[in-house]
Parts: sequence; structure tokens; C-alpha cells
Amino acid sequence: MSAPTTVPVCSNPFNKAKHIRVKGLRKASRKILKNYPNLSAEQLLCNGCRKDLSSNKVQYDVFLAQPSTSTVSLEEISPSNNRKVNWTVVQEADNNEESVNFVVTPAPHSTPRIKMKTSVNNKASTREPISYRRLVVPSGMRSIYWKHFGFPGSENGEIITRDRAVCCICYKEIAYAGNTTNLRTHLKNKHAQSLQELELEDITVQRKSVPMSGSGVTKRKYEVATTMHDIVIDGSDVAHNAIHIKQELGGGSSSSSSKKMKLDPLQGILNFIFKEMQNPSIVDSEGFRDMIMQVNPSAEIPSSSLVHQMIPERVHEIRTRILSEIMSLSWYSVSVEEWQGVDNQLFFTFIINWVHDEQFHSRTLSTLKWNELTQETVHVMLSTWGLTQEKTVAIVVASANPTLIDILTDWSQVVPCFLFAIQQAVSGILNMDEMQLLLLKCRSLICKHITTEDALGSINLEYQKIWTTTYEMLEEFINRQDDIDALTVSDDMRLNRQDWELIQTLIDICSPFKVTIQTLQEDEPALVSIIKPLYTQLVANYLQIKPEDTELVRKFKSTLENGLNTSYNNGDNSLLLETAAFLDLRFRMINFMTDIVKNSVTLKVKNQMGESAEVPLTVSESVNPPAKKMSGMAMLLGSPVQTPSTVRATNTIRTRNELEMEQFSSEEVVSFEMNALNWWHENDARYTNLAKVASKYLSVPACVVPAKRIPHSIREKFERQRASISLDMVDMMVFLHGNHL
Repeated sequence: MSAPTTVPVCSNPFNKAKHIRVKGLRKASRKILKNYPNLSAEQLLCNGCRKDLSSNKVQYDVFLAQPSTSTVSLEEISPSNNRKVNWTVVQEADNNEESVNFVVTPAPHSTPRIKMKTSVNNKASTREPISYRRLVVPSGMRSIYWKHFGFPGSENGEIITRDRAVCCICYKEIAYAGNTTNLRTHLKNKHAQSLQELELEDITVQRKSVPMSGSGVTKRKYEVATTMHDIVIDGSDVAHNAIHIKQELGGGSSSSSSKKMKLDPLQGILNFIFKEMQNPSIVDSEGFRDMIMQVNPSAEIPSSSLVHQMIPERVHEIRTRILSEIMSLSWYSVSVEEWQGVDNQLFFTFIINWVHDEQFHSRTLSTLKWNELTQETVHVMLSTWGLTQEKTVAIVVASANPTLIDILTDWSQVVPCFLFAIQQAVSGILNMDEMQLLLLKCRSLICKHITTEDALGSINLEYQKIWTTTYEMLEEFINRQDDIDALTVSDDMRLNRQDWELIQTLIDICSPFKVTIQTLQEDEPALVSIIKPLYTQLVANYLQIKPEDTELVRKFKSTLENGLNTSYNNGDNSLLLETAAFLDLRFRMINFMTDIVKNSVTLKVKNQMGESAEVPLTVSESVNPPAKKMSGMAMLLGSPVQTPSTVRATNTIRTRNELEMEQFSSEEVVSFEMNALNWWHENDARYTNLAKVASKYLSVPACVVPAKRIPHSIREKFERQRASISLDMVDMMVFLHGNHL
């Protein structure tokens, strides 16, 4: 064993116990020695201390009497190895124990480079845990990492300290110094999966570019879904309440505002499988692997068994989030869609919808098979998700299955999906015998000329489950009528004059319904308030039988009207639809309900507003009241003359609910382009009680299908992909697809 070696360290004048620098040591400059006489010319300083002492002058009496001359005793562990020598030093000061490990790597003809790794056990600086009731995220916090962190707060939401942030996943306290570096580092080291999802999933951060007036600068709007955790003092989790904080991040030019995010290959493959509803075994196919290697040769492609293992884990993770969201809701609606899968098996997908602020949210819950459709199974499934009958406003159903409707009626009020109701009504025409013969001719002509370049070669066959594709196919026939008549075809396939009249009649009568479908697509989100006005306009203005109508036109109109009346012309549905439309100012001037119905709707809304405090109002009546517009009754019968002796100041007592109802009845009609949810959010302060009722009824969608999936091309692709899912993966894949976008 060789003799211990002494290595000098930084001799700073403050004698900091934790400061032991052994690299980059130099003698102090004349300026430092002049300003700090406690230092000697033989003592060494590190770069940091030299800069600090050169730029700051401190009174001499703050220094210690003797400067620090700490040295490090190094003991060689392996003298035979001239390339690596291990050293250890232990220094004690003020109850602080510090262990420093050095690795010295000598290089030929050069000074050894010393790497230092320090571990400190500071007993004196141990922080005591903070007692808090909840975690609070201020609205000014713009970073998305606040989704998993919050400041300790009191019961009323006041922040106790901003020096620490608490992780919502593991409840560990992280030092906060005004930025999110420590927060992201904690997520990276402890919760890597959550960090990946936070930065990759579009459902967490939705970015919209809004051009600012007068400049080429864009202002980006972010919506960050933040979770607030209510925590008792002993640390047990009481509840998880989902809140949404709207934040705006501005600045930067549009060309440099976005940065490409480095995607994890595994995460990208999972996103592809979930979005496209592909079978996990696709990752084992040779073509898929060749495509990935062309894009990223260094990517590691997971096996199908690994993907199968990760899918239930992802389902459990997303399910936990949705359950926490549902717990905080006051009102919601449920949507149920019937669809066909492999071997034409029937499935029923359940979706929950609600409104928060001005945002409409939907989450896919579960998918049941036809043989699982019993009242007990459905009620247990809904209860497992935390749904209750009292909070369910209505159930929107895209199905004519009587068993399903009976089961759902026992849970809540059932409203037919508007898109499905129109599909059923138009299908009544398309299923007529004369229409079936006509469609058979058209399909045969298209199939015969599908490979040609003539007039029929560019017409696509319809997707028979969506009536708008049939409508557009027949519309193309009308546009190419002259070219089609000129084609040489057999007599049994040639379209005669009656066929062309039948096509034209169908297009003319169904044209308003095509416009209605476009309206549902543009009005995002399409709410239940739109059903009653559109239904009334279709029946009253477009389906009324006129004296000049032919027998065929009368037959078509009657079929469409009966189909719509079957869905919406009943007492329960009418009252709900009228109440929702009453709360949507866009339809104020449309005459879709009588005065008697309007009074019933007004009374229903008042009853649901609950009790409210009385507001005293003083009404001063002067001797000469201002002139008022005379009513029709006053013009016919005259108005009584009021003498000055009977005029005096009177006091009236009005409730808050009455004031809100009167003010709402006098509101001006808003534009059709205005979204009802945005209007109520902007006027929430003026209608404290009425806005809650509006939020309840406007949480019901008009259609089960979201607006972005209404275009028939997108809808056809989606239905074909969903129908190809294997039976054992249906529930999980539909769940991940619905909650991943």
C-alpha cells in the first residue's frame, strides 16, 4: 500500500462544507488578493469562486478567521493498474456527512482527469411534509406537465406554498423554482409512460392556430385537461375531480412555432393499431415490417404477443381516467350505436357525453354482443362505470331493436338518433319495389362499365348502409343522362322515361334531407336542440302534400313523414326536444311549438332551476308615466285612466329565477353560426341558475355519430374497419379507438 496522497481543493473564503472542487484550480488574482486579505497567494480557487470573488466585494468581517485549507486524503486501491485508480474521502462539518467518490483516469503525458460523484445526507436540512387538503393548479400555469402536478392547497383552494409541487401519481414533493424542469425530470425518471402519453397524445393537448389581427404572428390556443386530486391530511385519496384549464400561449411566427416531436417507434405502432382498429397480429406481417424499416431502419418492432400484452394495460389506464372524470359530473347523456361485425354479428357500443364549460366531451365505455344484451347486463355495466339513472338526462339510440329500446327505457328517456331516424325514413322509400328494380338496373350498368372510360365508368357504387351514397350515385346518373342514353346496352338494362322520372323525383324530395345531413356535419357539436326545429321545418315545409303532386310524390312524402313522426311525434320526446330548443337562442324565431307548449316548457325549466333567493325591487311610478306601446286589447277596449292619487312607489319581491327567465325571454336571437354552448359560457354570470339547466339539456347530442364522422366517405371507411375486428378484441379495440382520438 502506497503512502496517502494529498490533493489540494478550492480554498474559498466562506469555508462552505459542501464545496470541494478539485478540478480547474488556480491561484487567486491580484484583485482578489487585494479585496480579500484572508486569502494567501499560495491558496487555490476554482473557476466559479474566482469569478464570484472578482465581481463581488464583501466586508472582511463576514469571513471566517481562517480560510478553508481542506485537503483530500487519497488512498490508492489498485497500484498495479496505471489506467484507473479509485479514491475515497470523508469530510464532516456541522452534522453534515458528505461522501465523495473520485475516479482518476491517468492519460499518457497528461494530468489525470478526476470525475466526482457526491452523495449528501444533510440531516439538518430535512424538510418536514406539508399537510394539505387538495392540490391546486393556478390558471397561469401554461405547461402541459401541470397535468400531473399541483401546489399544496388548503380546503378552500388557497395555495399553501409555491416552493414545492406534488406529483399527482405518486404524491412525492418536488422542488419548484419557477420552471417545470424538475417536474419533467421526475416524470421521465419515475413515470416514463405517463410522460410519453402526455407529450404524444392529441387528446391531452389540442392546438389551434389563430391569426392575430394586423400581423403574421399566430397565437396558439391550448386546452390542457388537468386532474385535481382531493387528498386528506393522512394521504389517503378521497376523490378525483377532472377540471379543465384553458390556457393561451402566444408568440412566435407560424414558421417556427412548432417543433417536431420525436416519436417512440413502439408508441407510434400502438397509435396506428388503435386509430385504424387493426388486428395486433399485423406487426408480424412481412409487409408491415418492411414499411417500418423503410421509415426508420433502427426501429425495434414489437411482437404481436407484446402488443396483446400492452392493450389490456392501456385499457385499464384509460378506464381509470374516465372513471375519475365521471365521478365529478352532475349531468350526462348516454349514446348507444348498433353495428354489425364479423359474420354479421350485432354489437352495441355505449358512449357517455357531457358538457364542461363550453366544451362537449364524449368517451366510449363498453361494447356488448347481442347475446349479452339483457336488462341486468346493461344496468350492471352502466353502474360499473359509475353512471346513475338520476344523472342521466337521456339516451340517444341509433337502433330500432325493440329489445334494446325496452332495456334502455327502464334506465332513462330514449331519444332516437337524428341521423339514424333520417336513414330509416329514406330507407322506407329505397326499399319500395319500384325503387329496388331501378337500383338493380343502375348497379348492373355501373358494374358492366366499371373498367371503361365512358359516362358510367366514373360513377361509384353506393354503400347501401348509408343512403347519401345512393343519393349521390343517382345524382350522377341525372348529370350524365344524355351520355348514358347514348350507350349501347340491352333493353332490359336501359333506363326508360319512367326510370328517369323516378330518379328525378327521389332527388327532388330527398334534397332537403341531404342539406339536413350537411347541417349536422357543420354544426359541431350537433346538439339535441337542433332536432325539433329541423324536424318541424322538414314536415311542415317540405313534406306537405300539394294539390299538384303526383301519386308517386305523395307516396314518397307520406313515407318520409311517417318515418319521422314515428321517431319524434310522441309526448315524452317532444317535451325534451322542445325544452332543449327553447334554451337555444338560435331557434327563437322559428315557430316549432304553440303557446301552450311554450308555457309548459317554461314551467318545466323554472321547476328545474330550484329554489333561489328573493331579490327586492323598488318600482317608482310617477304621476306622468312614460308613454308605452298600446296593446291590441287596449286599442279595442280602451285603457283605464290612472289618477295621481293612486300612483305611489311600490315594493315588489322577485326571485332570482324569475329575473333570469324574464331576462332570457327578452334576449335577441343569435346567428345560426353561433354555438349554443359558447353563448351560455359567455353569459354564465348573468344566468347563474338557468345556465345549469341549459348545461343539462345541451349535454345530449343530436346524433350518436360525431360530426367529423358524418361524411359518408369517412363513415364508410370507419364502419368497414370496425366490422373487421376479431370477436375477442372488439370491446378493447373499439374502446381504445374511441378514447384515443
